[in-house]
Amino acid sequence: MINGKEIQKTIFVGVFLMFVSLILIFYTEESIFIKIIGLLGFLYFACALIATLLYYYYPNSKSIEKFYYKITGKTEANQSIDFNKSFMEIYNDNGIFTFNDNSFSIQIENSIKEINWNEINSMVAYKIDLYATDLITLEIYCSNNFNFKINEETPGWFRFLENSKKMFPKITENWEMNIAVPAFETNLTLIYDIENRDLETVTKKLKEKEVSL
Repeated sequence: MINGKEIQKTIFVGVFLMFVSLILIFYTEESIFIKIIGLLGFLYFACALIATLLYYYYPNSKSIEKFYYKITGKTEANQSIDFNKSFMEIYNDNGIFTFNDNSFSIQIENSIKEINWNEINSMVAYKIDLYATDLITLEIYCSNNFNFKINEETPGWFRFLENSKKMFPKITENWEMNIAVPAFETNLTLIYDIENRDLETVTKKLKEKEVSL
């Protein structure tokens, strides 16, 4: 569900991009190709704006919700959610994870990787600006140069957070809420580090290893 601030930003960005598209259509007399690009851009941004407005005013409509996620491309960058599930079903769903006493396994594409909790070196979180909303993302860096990335739309997200907080008591209980505010800012945050290093030290070390954040 999107809030008032998100809808304001969506309207501003959508109208601006539609205006740019109109400029391409009417003020580029020599290039038919650019006119076509402008027309396609105008139609896309208009549809995205309409989808966002509909989702804002009718948040309980499953068909509008699916249309909103599809037209904004939000689910293309993330694993899909079963829209027929209730929130509690999603919250309690292990998703791509299987949890054991001291380890867990994660399904990545067609393979399954088992990881001991003590193999996790660092966990770094941040937000991705998707224009109409934000997406909280968590990157996990493990030993043996194995790293993986999940976000709040990944099946099993809530269960992973819950289990990680149990295994690492030093993790701030509601860190995801702290990252959520203010809206539309990256808010890069170190959630956990096995050596208790600070964010600057960890990010510097990751860059030296050419690991993307």
